[in-house]
Amino acid sequence: MIHIGLAEQNIRIAEVLKEKIELSPDFKVDLILTRGAELFDINADNQWDLMILDGGLLCPPKGQVIKEYSQRLLELAARLPLVLASSFVDVDQQISAFLLGARGVLSKSDQPEKIHQALFQSIEGGMKLSWEMRKSFTSKFEVLKEKNSLSKDDLQLALMISQGKSIEFIGMKLFQPKKEIAQRIQELFKKVFLN
Repeated sequence: MIHIGLAEQNIRIAEVLKEKIELSPDFKVDLILTRGAELFDINADNQWDLMILDGGLLCPPKGQVIKEYSQRLLELAARLPLVLASSFVDVDQQISAFLLGARGVLSKSDQPEKIHQALFQSIEGGMKLSWEMRKSFTSKFEVLKEKNSLSKDDLQLALMISQGKSIEFIGMKLFQPKKEIAQRIQELFKKVFLN
C-alpha cells in the first residue's frame, strides 16, 4: 500500500481529494491541514511514500522569506516525492512546481482514475507534463538551441519532452531508469526556464 501525506489548506477540498484517492485500495491518505510554514515541522522521512501539496503552498505565507521557503520546499522534495495538486493548473504553476522538485502535477477536479495514474507515475519516478507545459518548454528551448547553450544530451532529452514522450519511453531510449530521467528533466527545466 502507498502511504500519502496530503497537505491542504481547505478541509472540504482535502476530504474530497482523500476520498477520490482512496477509491483505489493501493492508497492510504493522511490529511495534513496547513497554512504553509508548519509543513516543514512534519517528519516526512519515514512517514509517507509520497506527499501531495496544495498549489497554494508553493507561495510562502505572509511573513516568510521567499528564498528561505523555496529552499525548505527543495529540501522536502529531496526527502520525499512531491506532487502538486491544484484546482486550476496553469503553466506557470507547473513550472514553479517542477523547479521546486515536484515529480508531478494533478488537477483536484480530475476523475479518480486520472489522479491514481498520476500518483502511480510519480511514485515510480516519472512525471507527466501537460500539453501547455510542453508547448511552453518547446518555445523557450528553441531560443536556447539557437544560442547553442545546450549539450547534445540536453538536446536529445528536450526533443523527446517536446514530442510528449513518456518517462518510460525516454528511459528505454536512453537506457536509464525513470528516476534518473526525472532528475535530468528537472535539471533541464532549470536550464530552460531560469535562463
